[in-house]
Amino acid sequence: MIGQRFRMKIPTLAIMTQDGANIAVMIPKGAEVELIDGPLNGNRLVDVRWECKTVMVFTNDIRDRGERITEALDAQTITAVPRTTTD
Repeated sequence: MIGQRFRMKIPTLAIMTQDGANIAVMIPKGAEVELIDGPLNGNRLVDVRWECKTVMVFTNDIRDRGERITEALDAQTITAVPRTTTD
C-alpha cells in the first residue's frame, strides 16, 4: 500500500536513475524507506523514497528484508472531544 514505511533489516540492493543511467545502490541496514508506487504483491520493482531520493526495489526484498513501521499514537496526538448531552 502506498505510504507504508519499512525499516530494512539487512542491506538491500536498489536501482536509481542518474543522468539517464540506472545505477545500483545499497540501502543500508536500519534505513527507512516509504512505498510510493503500487502494492507489494508479486515480484516486481516498485518505487520507494529513501533519503529524499526515489529508488526502485524488488517487492520481495521489501517483504523479506524489511520490517513494517507502524505509527504509534502517543498521549500528545490524542485530543479529547467534549461530550454533549441533550436534556
